[in-house]
Amino acid sequence: MTTNQTQRTIRPPRGRDDVLVEPEWLRAHLDDPSVRLVEVDVSAAAYDSGHIDGAVLWNVYVDLKDSDYATVDASSFEQLVRRTGITPDSTVVLYGYAPAMGLWLLTLFGHRDARILNCSRDQWLAAGGTLTAGSTHVSPSGYVLQPED
Repeated sequence: MTTNQTQRTIRPPRGRDDVLVEPEWLRAHLDDPSVRLVEVDVSAAAYDSGHIDGAVLWNVYVDLKDSDYATVDASSFEQLVRRTGITPDSTVVLYGYAPAMGLWLLTLFGHRDARILNCSRDQWLAAGGTLTAGSTHVSPSGYVLQPED
């Protein structure tokens, strides 16, 4: 390796079982303080009408994209992660309209445990899940994300 090259951590490819969370698993872990639920949507309407208890909202057009529709910068994303209570040890489960965008950004900045709920809102309800319109209050964290990878 030359002095002009930087060494990067090579992550093994992630498989389906490493990324997707089934409704049964989530129901069993809803009270686990290490699990942080994030609904990723394009507006607050769906979240406000009912979300999985404990979920916070990441609005794609407010929180994840800037005015030019590019993804937000590292500092803005780190602030979002902090104010939604995510820590380095959190298992983040994303669902909603655009969970893959949240997963991609978390992975880009080195969060090691981000997953997607493997069902729609209707499938969540059919599997025995519930929704609440109540507010979710979380304690902000001091999480310092890794540099973009």
